[in-house]
Amino acid sequence: MHILPRFFWVALTALLLLVFVVHEHPHMAPVFGEKITLALLAGFAGYVLDVMLHPYARPDGYLKEPWQPLKNVFTFNKANHEVAAGYESVFAAAMQRRAIIVGATIIGIGLGA
Repeated sequence: MHILPRFFWVALTALLLLVFVVHEHPHMAPVFGEKITLALLAGFAGYVLDVMLHPYARPDGYLKEPWQPLKNVFTFNKANHEVAAGYESVFAAAMQRRAIIVGATIIGIGLGA
């Protein structure tokens, strides 16, 4: 059975909506391109900012084993990577911190442009 890549349907829907809007309002195409570019760059900038501010508190540092040797085995209702015992709340806080920093950077760039 062939499995579609992650976020395939989200990307396809976004592309179809983009094509529809550009077809209906072609003069807005450069604006859409600029906004999409700014959002992507802001996401990257937020990630880099988080890594620079918290170099020793990366979320993957709290995992039980290194996540790089990815196993393409998916088990329903089970985490892909186990968190080290006793560090569950620290791991969750690190993930939330990163999400907040990246999200705030995207919102800040989006509102300022």
